[in-house]
Amino acid sequence: MTEWRDADQAPLPIPDKVPGLIETMTNRTGLVLHLQWDGERETVEILEARDLPDGRRALLVIVRVRRPGMRRVWVFWDPGRMSLANFWRNARAAAEAEPREGDAVAAGLDMTDCFRDDFTTYAPPRDVEVHIAGRWWPGRLRCRFNGPTEDRAVVKVNVSLWEPEWGAAVEYERMYRWDPAAIRM
Repeated sequence: MTEWRDADQAPLPIPDKVPGLIETMTNRTGLVLHLQWDGERETVEILEARDLPDGRRALLVIVRVRRPGMRRVWVFWDPGRMSLANFWRNARAAAEAEPREGDAVAAGLDMTDCFRDDFTTYAPPRDVEVHIAGRWWPGRLRCRFNGPTEDRAVVKVNVSLWEPEWGAAVEYERMYRWDPAAIRM
């Protein structure tokens, strides 16, 4: 994303029926949208996505969620003005489909001893790079959960992975085994 500017509204009719909690795109895919509306940045729920004949994609979103009333509006998807995030732990990114040697390893149940006592949070998050699918991707280190030994830890990282379907990077939240060869600061 190059700069924050207000999203462009798409001239599409707003459906009369408000999607139910299970029917929203956000609840089906885990994707949320970060955009600017009326000069304010917001994280919004994506209710529906529609590919238009002119090649653009329109997203039906709820803006101003924290204010009285709900306003649904169609906006044109523009990776230069907005960004996507997916915080579902089990959602796989396209780049993760083909693991390669040297990639960061997801923390499993065998790492639960790292969540007992000692942890460090990073505010603001530290910039890191994470090795996934044979290449380095930008990320932000949010937390480190220290295990019983110095070399045993789990890190919580938000990593931005390219999604061809959206023509943009999508931010994913991941828990990895700490490995300086696969996660570099």
